[in-house]
Amino acid sequence: MENKIGVIIVSYHNPKGTRNYIKEQLSKLSTSYTVVVVNVAATLDDSIELATQCELTFVDDPCKRLDDTKQGYLIWSQENLGYAKGNNLGVNFLERIGNFAYYLFSNDDIEIKQSYILDYLAHKLSENNEMGCIGPRILGLDKCDQSPHDRYVSPYRTIGWNLFPFLRKKKNINISTTPLRLGAHYTYWVCGAFMMVKAEAFKKAGMFDNVTFLYFEEVILAERLASVGYKIYFDPAVEVLHYEGGSSGTFSKQKRRLLLNSQILYYRKYKHISKPILGLYQFSYFIHNILYKM
Repeated sequence: MENKIGVIIVSYHNPKGTRNYIKEQLSKLSTSYTVVVVNVAATLDDSIELATQCELTFVDDPCKRLDDTKQGYLIWSQENLGYAKGNNLGVNFLERIGNFAYYLFSNDDIEIKQSYILDYLAHKLSENNEMGCIGPRILGLDKCDQSPHDRYVSPYRTIGWNLFPFLRKKKNINISTTPLRLGAHYTYWVCGAFMMVKAEAFKKAGMFDNVTFLYFEEVILAERLASVGYKIYFDPAVEVLHYEGGSSGTFSKQKRRLLLNSQILYYRKYKHISKPILGLYQFSYFIHNILYKM
């Protein structure tokens, strides 16, 4: 199999951001790749216009097989598919084009720091048969790290945090000391704003869980990969800047509900938490939102 890299970007009501990312950030890359933009909750005309602006081949039917491979495509959906379904659709489309060894899942609000980042991540994945997913250092605009996440957070601990938030110690990691302190290592999960997977491992794990819409997709993927014998790796030798919020906006009531639904799915389906504890968890979540106005 060639070491082909597919890049999947789910675009939601952010044509300017998507266009800038394609033209200004992906153009920095020194490694060859094939990109597919999945334009969700969009009209046909808007999708055609975005494809033209990004110099991508517009595909009206993502289920058809294409005979030629070009550098970039745009497929669209009138439905808002969310992160999991949208990325799965992009992967399934690329699978019809040819054999890809690696898939990069990327937000469109990312600033790429090193031109060789794709080659670096792919090389790391190729070195170790146990490694199924890798994430670079991801910094937010607040200069805090968004990866890695080394530990499983139990619902019991989260219930305590919800009811007594002052017990939670939030760590603001210093930008200058994090890489030296953390180093490259296996971790539980990495931020899905910019992460690469082995295509074989991703497919073997069953891809993303389509039941999720937003939130916890990476944590659930970590569980799925672990169930088929793969690990997740964090490597701060390369990094990106994440302009978080460019496409997701404020934390609305709807997003709180989506977050809760994803958390419940994760605890129930993947950590096998009992119904009484899940009920207590939901209760603590609602109490937290009432008392502390999250």
